[in-house]
Amino acid sequence: MMLSEQVYAQALLLAGELEERQSRLLQILCTAATSSLESRLRDGITAEDCKADFIAAASIYALASLNGISETVN
Repeated sequence: MMLSEQVYAQALLLAGELEERQSRLLQILCTAATSSLESRLRDGITAEDCKADFIAAASIYALASLNGISETVN
């Protein structure tokens, strides 16, 4: 399983019940969060080096983004 898929799986667990549209958007946001946070890691450090913490941070980042989008739309 790719890292972004693991982030998405964790985000789904944290989010609880989502509508289909929200779930698809969350998947996109998880991919974006994974890329964004990977680019911010210090030189020589990989996401695999801190995998559990990385997945937690990226999933929360994606959920916060989803919440921000939902508030803007509503």
